[in-house]
Amino acid sequence: MARTIILAFISLLLVAAVVRQPDATFQASLQGLTLWWTIIFPGLMPFLVLADIMAIFGVTAFFGSLLEPIMRLLFRLPGAAGIAIATGWSSGYSAGSDAAAALRRKGIVTKREGQWLLAMAHMPNPLLMLVVVSAGFLKQPSLGIAVALAVWASLPFMAVATSLLSALRSASDDDASYDEYPLDPQSGSKRPFSRTGFLANAASAMREARALDGRSFGKALGDATLAAVYKLMAIGGIVIISAVLVRLLTPAWQLITAYLPFPNWLLPALLESHIGAYAAATWPAPDGNAAWTVAAVAASLAWSGLGSIVQVGAAIAGTDLKLWPFIGARLLHACCAGAFGLLLLRPVQSIMTAATDDGAIPVLAGTTANGAVRLADLPSLWNYVPLSVAGFSILLIAGALFSLAIRHRSLIRR
Repeated sequence: MARTIILAFISLLLVAAVVRQPDATFQASLQGLTLWWTIIFPGLMPFLVLADIMAIFGVTAFFGSLLEPIMRLLFRLPGAAGIAIATGWSSGYSAGSDAAAALRRKGIVTKREGQWLLAMAHMPNPLLMLVVVSAGFLKQPSLGIAVALAVWASLPFMAVATSLLSALRSASDDDASYDEYPLDPQSGSKRPFSRTGFLANAASAMREARALDGRSFGKALGDATLAAVYKLMAIGGIVIISAVLVRLLTPAWQLITAYLPFPNWLLPALLESHIGAYAAATWPAPDGNAAWTVAAVAASLAWSGLGSIVQVGAAIAGTDLKLWPFIGARLLHACCAGAFGLLLLRPVQSIMTAATDDGAIPVLAGTTANGAVRLADLPSLWNYVPLSVAGFSILLIAGALFSLAIRHRSLIRR
């Protein structure tokens, strides 16, 4: 009851603020719509459709079986978890979270494994960091590369820390159970995979998955497209609301920062990561030091924003996965990414200088509010959709090849 009253009160305040500032609300919603259409929609749409089609035709089961050795060796996870990680790392949040939640619903991962996979698969789109942030926000390729490396390099530290914290907590019966054999990619039942015929076993899993579904290609494509568009519409609404909240709360935040030493990019970063990264990129860093800007942008992207966390909450609805451990993992990842951003900028600039014979170290003197670029002027990810799909395919194929090598080596030892 109290929660309902609080939410109703907040909703009334939001409506009153929108009525009081209609022009600011319209501009903010237009900014959120532009962000959704040029960056988020092309980044997620192909992968949401592809993930459903792969599951319908058994490709997910096929690669899940192939990825079993490497996933068990590196992460102690079923092979199907590799597809969730590849999806999240290739397309950005929250596609990886959707895939992780789907694995938990099918019983392919335990609760503890699903919780860890949820944090691991939730990553920003690599093209967002290497194209939009690099060329659009920061105007310097070396800074965008440093941001991407900081986000990626800090992920293993977050993963190890969350694993240790999970092990220290008293586990429930479900968490404590660890399957001696991999889980069946479709039913989630325990069964030992054959010790021979690795590729034949993967092909058999693919046939079983296809037989269980049975939809035609046209029906599968239509269902996958409708489901993807529905998810993207919900994501677009969250992004637009987050953009409006950032604009409406900015005067109050400026009043707070007048008395407390908080940077002005912190509020946008807390609510929406893309807007937060843009605000961090246009933030006048102390002494014009680009390392602080890289750290702020990396932390914003690693945190992912409350809007993205709400999307994850919707994705895990109906499962026993919890949101609070995920929020803790995001905070930890943001702190680690910020620290790595401070450390990695100089080495990246040194390498870029050696490669391009350009010895200039950029100082972000022009990245103030007066020199800020508009979201409408940023590069769109629509032109990079084939590259994203190619990167996803390369991740899966490389993982499958490593698994084959591991399998072959284990057979030789026997």
